[in-house]
Formats: sequence, structure tokens, C-alpha cells
Amino acid sequence: MSIRIILPDENTLATVQARFTDEDNFRQSMTAMQEAEPGIAFSRLYQYARGDISLDAALLAALKQNKSLARDFNALLQKLSWDSLPQVAAATTDTDLRLRETDLCAIRIEPSRAEPDQVYVILELKDPAAAPPDLLITSAADGGIETLALPDPDDGVIQLLLQADDAVLLAMQDHATWVFLR
Repeated sequence: MSIRIILPDENTLATVQARFTDEDNFRQSMTAMQEAEPGIAFSRLYQYARGDISLDAALLAALKQNKSLARDFNALLQKLSWDSLPQVAAATTDTDLRLRETDLCAIRIEPSRAEPDQVYVILELKDPAAAPPDLLITSAADGGIETLALPDPDDGVIQLLLQADDAVLLAMQDHATWVFLR
């Protein structure tokens, strides 16, 4: 008894090779997907931007590592915020930023005369009758996020006294940081 093997012709062989290549690519893709870290869902990003989550360490770490996610978060904050104060072009000197201004408000940063390690942050609302913001959020170029609850305004002015090394203050003084008022 002899075994007879019929070899495929060139067209059939090319089809079989393509099929094996497709299956191998599919298997490699599925393996890579199983090994990949899960991404941050938009709903989670939205909840954090709305203030529904007090502290999400994994999200904060992802914002620092993923520049695209940080850009998406900033775009979302722009849509949800009372006002946004974008990055500021760097001045000719490397001094800390002392003024940010939009059509809705101005934020001034002034050192305390009484205590050298304290700084006043003065938020002036240009329309004192408008509903005021209650939260200040900074989004640094490195993806770092800082938040600060705002008190009620007095005649359209919100005044805060912060330590000179406060993370929110340092972020606000950085030219590359976005400031959002929500």
C-alpha cells in the first residue's frame, strides 16, 4: 500500500498561507489584548470631572502617564466648567504667574505682607450677579490634577489665603497649567 499526497496548486497554496497568517495575527492580537492593562472608561473620566468621585488614585496616575487622556480630560473640563483659564504664554522672565484673566473672571496672586510664607489668591467675578463657581481645578502639563473648594463670594470677590508651597498655588503659578472653575 502506498500513500499518495496531492500537493495544492499555487492558487490554493496562497489561499491556505493567507488563512494561516490571518489566524496567527488574530491569535497574537487576542493575546496582546488579554495582557494589556484596561483603559480608563469615559464614564469614569466624566464622573471625576463632575466631582462625583472624591479621589481616584488610578485615574490620577493614568492622567500623568497618558498625555492623550490628559488632553481629553482638559477638553471635558472645558465643557463642564463655569470658566477655564488656559495655559499662558511664558513671559520674557521665568517668574511665577501672578494674573490670569478671562471675560468672566480674573485670578490674582499676591504675597501676604504680614506672613511671607502665605499668599492671597483673589478671584474677581466680572459679573457679581452670576452664579459663582464652587471648585477650582488645576491641570498641569505633566497631567497632575489639584482641586480646591471655593467659598462663597463677597460682592463678586473670592479671597483665599494659602501657604506659599501649596500644590494648587504652585500649579496656578505655572504657565503651562490650565485652571478650571466649576
